[in-house]
Amino acid sequence: MPLEMFMFATTRMALLIGGAIGGATFPLFAQETTKNDTVIVTSPVQSGATKLATPDIETPQSVSLNTRQLIEEQGATSVRQAVSYTPGVYSNQIGASNRFDYIVLRGFSDGSLDNVYLDGLKMMGDTNSHSSLVVDPWFLEDIEVVRGPASVLYGRSSPGGIVALTSRKPAFDAGGEVKLFAGNHNQRGAAFDVTGPLDDNERVAARLSGMTRYADSQFTPLKEERYALMPSLTWRITDRTRLDLMAYLHRDPEGGSHSGLPYQGTVVPYNGGKISNTFFEGEDDYDKYDRRENMVGYNIAHLFDNGWSVRQNLRYMHNKRTLLQLFGAGRV
Repeated sequence: MPLEMFMFATTRMALLIGGAIGGATFPLFAQETTKNDTVIVTSPVQSGATKLATPDIETPQSVSLNTRQLIEEQGATSVRQAVSYTPGVYSNQIGASNRFDYIVLRGFSDGSLDNVYLDGLKMMGDTNSHSSLVVDPWFLEDIEVVRGPASVLYGRSSPGGIVALTSRKPAFDAGGEVKLFAGNHNQRGAAFDVTGPLDDNERVAARLSGMTRYADSQFTPLKEERYALMPSLTWRITDRTRLDLMAYLHRDPEGGSHSGLPYQGTVVPYNGGKISNTFFEGEDDYDKYDRRENMVGYNIAHLFDNGWSVRQNLRYMHNKRTLLQLFGAGRV
């Protein structure tokens, strides 16, 4: 269970128990004063299927939750890899490419245009993915896959469903981690995450996460290179009002491959011959990929005395991409 969700559930349970005790009658202690617990708003915990704090068992839609622990155990380097084992999901539409998060839900494919959301807001994208943004899984608390139409809550979206990403939020318990990793295709990298309160009254907390990764690709001339940083700040304005600020800075000087090889000629022979699985159909001296993306936004939430809450969020996104590529389109 994510840290922020656990804090919210604990606070709510304490309130229910305190109310039950305060409402009972105890004749032997008629003069005893009952002290009510203070409700402190943490982060807005909500289901991607309802936009409310609805338990999964009460959600009238098929939902799968990929937790932080599961993402780590998979060793996923992209959102599409993290959801590869989720029912109803196909994420290898463009072969081994990690440039974009192409996620097909229940057979509906709209590239990365309609079905990826971060903290409740749609990620920038277009049908050809020329302006599509991505978030590295290192900066995510969980990934929720909601299967089925969700346009009533999210506006225009894929009828197959949506992928709701939740970013890591500042915590009021100090902590952190440093990670070094290596893998096949000469992959190596490092990542860090540190969080904690900034004042003694625990009204303000901050978090800073960052990572870098470099790897060769299946196709010899191409490389993958990434640098990303996410600073965030939480301010408990009052016990019932919370403001979250977030920024995300992302740079991919190298984007690896964005093509694939045919089944015939690789998996099975074609006309008596086979193509190497490292065959590169582009031009080494010409092909180039460079992506720079920036996001900054906020989320503010307030809990009223009657149990109702209101929240509002806003995000600015900017993406600049340089692409030069020769590739086989499969046309004859």
